[in-house]
Amino acid sequence: MKKKSAFTLSEMLIVITIIGTISALTIPGLLQSSARRENVSMLKKSYSTLSQAVSVMQSKYGPIKYWPWSDVPRIGRMFSEHLNIVDSCVGSVGCFTNTTIRFLNNQEDQNYYNTSTGLKYKLADGQGVVIDGINMQSDTRVNMIVDINGDQGPNQWGRDIFKFDLDVDDGLLPAGSGQDVTNNCSVGGLGNLCAAKVIAEGKMDY
Repeated sequence: MKKKSAFTLSEMLIVITIIGTISALTIPGLLQSSARRENVSMLKKSYSTLSQAVSVMQSKYGPIKYWPWSDVPRIGRMFSEHLNIVDSCVGSVGCFTNTTIRFLNNQEDQNYYNTSTGLKYKLADGQGVVIDGINMQSDTRVNMIVDINGDQGPNQWGRDIFKFDLDVDDGLLPAGSGQDVTNNCSVGGLGNLCAAKVIAEGKMDY
């Protein structure tokens, strides 16, 4: 009679332990990588959505510099008509993630939900948009801040919170366009100028 060789219980436990350890080390990294790829896609979608809205508004209302920037409610209605919104907050709280946004270096920025200035919208796809700095009489750009995944985390600049600049001459520009953002788009940086880098490179390598 020949004896059949087989794994002992202790050997099986060792194999299971090794597999569990490898999984614990690799799965979080894979999940993070997948989440970042998804965020890149959502950022590009957001850029496309806002660009199309601004383009239609320019054809309808003329050059950006001549829009009625001193009449915030009217500007609010103009954007409302050209964005697929489910909620609008003009000069009131709401319409954005109700949490304090953090920079890449984990310092706190602010809770945009609680601000009552500018324009805020909740889009049908869950994205939140804040249009701030509305004063074309003294500035040449308006800030457009976007939370690409709504109430989901991490609610952090350069991860799921990004900024676009609405320029009177150049239209909608991803923040950081034409700038060296190496220090800004790093773990120790602010991350508020990463939109152009992420859109151009199609990745978040910081």
